[in-house]
Amino acid sequence: AVSRWFSPAERGHGLSRSFIGLATGSAITAPLVFTMLEWQGWRWTFVEFGLIGLIWAVIWYRWFRDRPEDHPGVNRLELELIHTGRRESLEAITHAVPWKAILINSNMTFICMMYFAFGYGIYFYITWLPTYLLEARGFSINSTKWLSSLPWVVSLGGFWFGGWITDTLVRRTGSLRIARNGIGAVGYAASALALIAVTRTDNDFLAAVLLAVALCMQTTTTSAAWSVCLDIGQKNTGVVTGLMNTVGNIGGALAPLVVGYTLKAWNSWTVPFYIMAGVFIIGAAMWLIIDPDRTIES
Repeated sequence: AVSRWFSPAERGHGLSRSFIGLATGSAITAPLVFTMLEWQGWRWTFVEFGLIGLIWAVIWYRWFRDRPEDHPGVNRLELELIHTGRRESLEAITHAVPWKAILINSNMTFICMMYFAFGYGIYFYITWLPTYLLEARGFSINSTKWLSSLPWVVSLGGFWFGGWITDTLVRRTGSLRIARNGIGAVGYAASALALIAVTRTDNDFLAAVLLAVALCMQTTTTSAAWSVCLDIGQKNTGVVTGLMNTVGNIGGALAPLVVGYTLKAWNSWTVPFYIMAGVFIIGAAMWLIIDPDRTIES
């Protein structure tokens, strides 16, 4: 959808808008869910969130179109702007996916390893952050529900800035390596440093703030990661992004398990944070290896 609706120089910004929605929803989830659980228990909470999803699915189906050419709200000038800078016509898309070329492509391997780190990191905030704030830092339930949302609130700026800066660098430098790899490597490295700093501070509130900084720096890389899939995937963008996201979710599935087992083995939160920081350092190295100018079929 993004490759159809945005020109190459606007893809990062376009992606950042969708991820801002993700951060907004995540930011309100903890305060909302904690409050709803106090009022009515967990069963009705599940039902109400499910109904919201169904309503949105109907709205999206009626409003969205796969191609801008099919949307009644898009005029000729907008279509020309959207098509500016494309390397090839998207009408060339075919169901004949070059699976072998994708699976043996070293670029694809590095992208997947890079996004494994993203998924690993983000699932800590989804699964373990409230527990960490309650048990390791001793915050009350009322404080925890707001501090759990803090990283997502801060990440609103991270998602927006990441999309803006990667597109700005593309336009000003003409270099995808600077615009994609540079943002990705710096964001991951900064996130790793913030996570290490969490383990070194005795100030509980500062630890919560540093976790927010870590997630913010991680989310600045999101638009660059998805944009690089569009850069190299071209007519196979759907498969490339899907494969990247699959490996990212494998990292996300492993993160809660690793945190749980390391806590049980060492009875310390230091080890899980060092492991997560190490994963991001490896991810930063992967960012430096990725070549955004080399397409899957080149």
